[in-house]
Amino acid sequence: MKIHVLLSPLTLAVALALSGCGGSSNESHHHDDDHDHDVTGAVRVLVGDADSLWLYNIADGTLVAGASYEIADVSGVTTTEDGRFGVINVRGDGQQFRFLDSGVWVLDHVDHVHLEVDDPELLTFSINGSDHGTGRPAHVVSRDGRVALFFDGDAETDPAVAVILRRSALESGGNPPPVSLTGNGHHGLALPAAEDTVIMSVAEGEGRARTGVRIYDDGGAEIGAFPQSCPGLHGYAAIGPHYLLGCHRTDGAGGVLRITHDPDAVHPGDRFIEAQITYPEGALHISNFAYHPESPWAVAPWGTEAMIRVNPTADALSEDDILNLPARQCGYAMRDDHGQDLLVLTVDGFLHSVDVANWAVHSSMQVMTPFECAGTRPVLRSVGGFAYLTRPADSDLIEIDLDHDGEITQAIELTEPPVRMTLFRHPASLVDYGDH
Repeated sequence: MKIHVLLSPLTLAVALALSGCGGSSNESHHHDDDHDHDVTGAVRVLVGDADSLWLYNIADGTLVAGASYEIADVSGVTTTEDGRFGVINVRGDGQQFRFLDSGVWVLDHVDHVHLEVDDPELLTFSINGSDHGTGRPAHVVSRDGRVALFFDGDAETDPAVAVILRRSALESGGNPPPVSLTGNGHHGLALPAAEDTVIMSVAEGEGRARTGVRIYDDGGAEIGAFPQSCPGLHGYAAIGPHYLLGCHRTDGAGGVLRITHDPDAVHPGDRFIEAQITYPEGALHISNFAYHPESPWAVAPWGTEAMIRVNPTADALSEDDILNLPARQCGYAMRDDHGQDLLVLTVDGFLHSVDVANWAVHSSMQVMTPFECAGTRPVLRSVGGFAYLTRPADSDLIEIDLDHDGEITQAIELTEPPVRMTLFRHPASLVDYGDH
């Protein structure tokens, strides 16, 4: 089955300019549909537990025909930046990344585009840890037309391996072949950066502790190195020419590692500049971020009951950058249609919208009963003007209209409490889809 939705010229311009999506197709299709509305929300959602995944249509809450997948030891699911493909982390005997074509994609007709909703397909193509002498598939980062897949390594003797895949390879069975980068085993990440480069975490101290980064070109040659610049590195954000990485403190001092791309530098090794954005006084540090390409700030949890705002051009963070919350936070996401609001879920069951520029909560809505942030936790995502939230205690997934007082516009009942969730959507949604 294939469904066509006609997208307006404005939506077309945003989609093509910002997603880079819009190739032609040889498939025949009809022009007799009369849809003329913009598509701003998610189209399909993949939910599941450790051994099963299910793909649902959000509009009517139905399970997509044939889209129930028994995959053992799933440890994560992510969506590629164009909103079409799901990346599935498989541990256990698999130790691989698998890929699901959601059937949601865009067909370009120059003066307009159609949002295609076709049959999904679990691809036979996969990236296997055994092919790289490693295992433990972990962080996935999809941006700038590439998908960076990181294997942590399963023991002291196994390397960490980053496999950098062109997004187009998912439609061609793996061509062009991916580039792989290797380092000491650790729980890390690889971040596609400017000029087809990759910023990769490294562990070059004692044991598997993360210590900094190295930077590679599109052929895998090293062009920059800051291997001792970020103890305990975890979490990333990318804002303009700046790449931010969360670091631990050392002897009470520390901050965010900022790597800035300078395209005017003559020598490739000088195109990335290292600096630190100092933390406020105290013991806390940043280990995850949320960000949006249209927002000048990244945000991050600061302990359990506050968030901190990060200006990527600042030299230091201050107490004014800290926003205290009414309760412990247990999930957050940038609103992805404009990036002006941060959504934060707290354990009292409220979803708060935070104005990032003014750094204040401007609305709060109760979306679930109070809960403990332990065990199977809710998963919060944003697409268009909607928030999507799993509620494990109710075994459901809800869609929340953020522009209409938090009205719950869809509730999908699930057979099991959901552990994981990722969305497939119109590619004009702008948020970088990584798993941090």
